[in-house]
Amino acid sequence: MKLRPLRASLILSCLSFVGLLAYSLCHLLDHAAEAAYARDLRQLGATGTRLNEHLLISRSGLSAHYDDLVADMDELWRLQRAVSTLPRSVLQNQVLQNQVAQSPLPRAGQLQSGFSARLAATERVLEQLDQALERFKTQHAILRNSRHFLPVLARRVLSDSAGTSEASPLGSAVSRLLSALLVLDLKPSYGTDTSLSAELLELEASRPLAANAGVERDLELIISHARLIAERGRIVNDLLREILAVPFAEQIGQLGDEYAAHYRAALDRTTLCVRLLTLLAISSVVLGLTEVILRLDRGASALRQATAELESANRKLAGERERERELGELKTRFVSMTSHEFRTPLSTILSSSELLERYAERWDSAHRTSHLERIVNAARSMRHMLEEILLIGRAEAGALEPAPIRLDLARFCQELIDARQRGPEASHRIRISYRGPSEVCIDERLLSHILSNLLDNAVKYSGSDSEVTLAVLVTEGECSFAVRDAGIGIPVEEHSRLFGSFYRAGNVGRIPGSGLGLAVVKHAVEAQHGSIDLDSAPGKGSEFRIRLPLGSEQPGSVNARSA
Repeated sequence: MKLRPLRASLILSCLSFVGLLAYSLCHLLDHAAEAAYARDLRQLGATGTRLNEHLLISRSGLSAHYDDLVADMDELWRLQRAVSTLPRSVLQNQVLQNQVAQSPLPRAGQLQSGFSARLAATERVLEQLDQALERFKTQHAILRNSRHFLPVLARRVLSDSAGTSEASPLGSAVSRLLSALLVLDLKPSYGTDTSLSAELLELEASRPLAANAGVERDLELIISHARLIAERGRIVNDLLREILAVPFAEQIGQLGDEYAAHYRAALDRTTLCVRLLTLLAISSVVLGLTEVILRLDRGASALRQATAELESANRKLAGERERERELGELKTRFVSMTSHEFRTPLSTILSSSELLERYAERWDSAHRTSHLERIVNAARSMRHMLEEILLIGRAEAGALEPAPIRLDLARFCQELIDARQRGPEASHRIRISYRGPSEVCIDERLLSHILSNLLDNAVKYSGSDSEVTLAVLVTEGECSFAVRDAGIGIPVEEHSRLFGSFYRAGNVGRIPGSGLGLAVVKHAVEAQHGSIDLDSAPGKGSEFRIRLPLGSEQPGSVNARSA
């Protein structure tokens, strides 16, 4: 990978991070304003309920004034004005939605949206409620005055007619009228109450008695007020039903739901910005580290090439012998590095680079070559460990997907074994037994991770000149692998933890290792929906049995081995 595209990607990632951060800071949610707005919405609904309660109290005559109704109506209008100004986050969210929909961008106070339309509908309902309430107060005031004066007039008639022969029939007629009005007030029967009509007719028929008793004027007032109470009572009850039928509570509930939807959208936008910022920050760090590693690798390659061109034939032979000795030392250091993760490789790269920077001109080429080799091997160790850690990371993130291709499995396994038996240090015998068809459809990369780690562990934890066996069985739709060694074995109580990352059995002693190999094997097997079994005990060796389903060749896949 060239540095120029990598640097361009790094710059683009950093600029995107800064731009998104600036956007997020300009569109921060004001949770206090959001909470206050939501509280006003709830209080608007509660005040509407309290208005209905005070309305029923006024209708029943338990309150002698309309102060509570006026105060409730004023509070409703105040809250309506308060909720008419949307919080900034809701305005920004609606502007963002209009931009996404490619609609003309309105000003913040003139958003033509479902929410602003709902506010307008709420205001119309409130105006309807206010007008009906004013009519109720007017009609109820008349009804309340008549209900107040009617008993006074009745007592005056009874008092003025006392001592006359007409007192008893007049008193009875007035009392029956008052009873009928009381029944009508407690249980209205609009237009169907014949009792009140009968009592009014009887009281009108008592006018001669009232004239004889001298209370004819008061009797006329009683009849007038009784008819007014009956008429205004029906009007007041109709207005009461009209006010109670106004869908104010439903409108406030729909307004609250609309606002809650916009608030959730604003929260979702904020969450998305945070996730994008995190992703951009991680990508910037990864790209920066990758550029540093590539620069070190390019510098090391240039130095190696310059040193190789200046060496003579005799110095090359001596250098090769020296490098063989150094390779043995570097292998030991490499084993130690993997147990300390990345700390030791980084320290090696740093120290050798500083020494080359200070003393390269005074050292001979062999000395320089030694330090350059240390840098190269440390970087390769880090790269190998990074590959295994990245594979584990992709597997744990659910992004490790198999890509099966058609593969000559017998040849593939033989090449893996040949690679481990090649060279003077190959002191183990690796024997393979293969049964079944040679060509299968399987993921070559994941299979390489599985068999390479199992064979390397079998060789690493077995004695010299011991035998390691690889048994392969291919059946219809499945292939199984068994890797057997006669090494130190694994304690049974540690089997359940053996496939965890960076975990090593307690009996490995000084045998080096990073603890990643079996974790890689486990994730590679699980990615292909296979299974792994272990049979091992201390001093009796170990046997790992892998079963993998065979897949179908993906479109566009190429069999590089067969080509």
